Amino acid sequence: MRDITERKEREQELRAARRFNEELVENAPFGMFRLDEELRITYENPRAEEIIGLPDEMPSSDAIGVPFHELPSVVETGQAEQFTRLQDGETVEFEFPFESIYDKEAYFTGRSVPLYRDDGFDGAILMATDISERRRQERELEHQRDELETLNRINDLLLEITRELLGRSTREQIEHTVCDRLAASELYQFAWIGEPETDGDRLTARTSAGVDDGYVEAITVTADGTETGQGPSGRALRTGEVQVSQNIRTDPAFEPWREAALDRDIQSAAAIPLLHGGTAYGCLAVYTTRPLGFSQREQRAFELLGEAVGFAIHAIETRRLLFADAVLELEFRISDSEQFLIRHSERFECELSVSGYVATKSGGWLLYVDVQGVSPTEVREAASGLDDLEHVRVVRDGGDGGLLEYRFAESSLLGTLTEAGVKLGSADVDAGTGRLVVEAPQDAAVRNLIDRIRDVAPTATLLAQRERDRSAVEFDVPGGPIEKLTDRQREALETAYHAGYFEWPRESTATEVAESMGIAAPTLNRHFRRAQHKLLSAFFDSMDDTA
Repeated sequence: MRDITERKEREQELRAARRFNEELVENAPFGMFRLDEELRITYENPRAEEIIGLPDEMPSSDAIGVPFHELPSVVETGQAEQFTRLQDGETVEFEFPFESIYDKEAYFTGRSVPLYRDDGFDGAILMATDISERRRQERELEHQRDELETLNRINDLLLEITRELLGRSTREQIEHTVCDRLAASELYQFAWIGEPETDGDRLTARTSAGVDDGYVEAITVTADGTETGQGPSGRALRTGEVQVSQNIRTDPAFEPWREAALDRDIQSAAAIPLLHGGTAYGCLAVYTTRPLGFSQREQRAFELLGEAVGFAIHAIETRRLLFADAVLELEFRISDSEQFLIRHSERFECELSVSGYVATKSGGWLLYVDVQGVSPTEVREAASGLDDLEHVRVVRDGGDGGLLEYRFAESSLLGTLTEAGVKLGSADVDAGTGRLVVEAPQDAAVRNLIDRIRDVAPTATLLAQRERDRSAVEFDVPGGPIEKLTDRQREALETAYHAGYFEWPRESTATEVAESMGIAAPTLNRHFRRAQHKLLSAFFDSMDDTA
């Protein structure tokens, strides 16, 4: 009886252990597969069925009865052969991507251990954990690290280019520097800078660099709304914003140039307008063999580069105009009553002439206007209520004429001319009709300039276009003392000159000039002394050299 009782107790213990193991397998947080001696799958626990994507309506997987190492997705990993080592008693550890027969993708990691019965191989248990989410996060972090590394390289490159621009003295040098440096990096295949033709919308290449295999010469790009103007460059010039084609193979807007680009393994392209203020000095086009080659942060970095290039070109063009021996003069007639000088001239039946203007450090403007045929005081009183007017005063009052000083926070006309790299030669208004003359470089884009002026003075009519030689003052040469003055020193001298400070008797005191500039009188005097010292030193030094 005792033996029977002990046997029954052992059988109960074994059944309890079996139930515990079955429950453990059923509720395991990892996928568990039972393999027989031929490594055929004989059982999958619920977690395994969830991992492989077993449909709810199916009682069991179609993989039951199939050798695990012969599943197509396992074979494709190249690790199938290692599972046969289970039959030799080895434990197998694995990690690989897996696509089930139900198209469920996962990334497995785990181990498989052999089982024995009566000292013979009795199959194996395979335990697999789905680490797909962890792998996705790892890939995302890796992608972010790669993207950050690439962005840092790009930022370093663009910063180096920007620094190099400061040492360039011509527009051509600036453009060559930008294209050469971009093409020399491992990040980009080639780059070119183009601008619309003077008498058309087609972009012509000013410079290019890199391995383009004749691409730039072979394509036609325009800035208009036609098919050849829908690419990144055309859109960039029309919108004034960076434009990209992240996938040339599928981008419908890149159709006119797709074959030529793909033949050269170009996968993405960007176009950056070269801007200063409202003036576009062309467009920089950059190409790379990287698909999705221009992230948002990279586009922002290129936007800053475009602004830096535009500023550098503008500075050179302005300097070139300042010291040019000959200029292009454009004469306009304006009858737009929105211009306050025209409105006041018509009201008072008088003549008004701009005798000078100065850009202030705050970004505003000082405008000096000669008045003939009416009291300056009347014209000053009529100025109340003008947009952006901060101050107006009578500098000289001769009863039937004089000089007025206006200070504006903004001036659409003067701001437009400055941004366009041209200067106001003269502006005269008589009884409501104005005559405006602007001076531009000889190779200026005339049509674009006319459009810019008409944006702020819609009634402007071009009367004449002519070249004019002008004699340069001896001091007014590149590298001369005028150029060596600081911006503040030059502003002080120009303001004082136009305000009549140097006339005898003086038409404006130092205090009045300082107030016009928004600075203290002692500060103005300090600018005067330093500027006068530079000018007089240059004058007397030159006399000593010729003695």
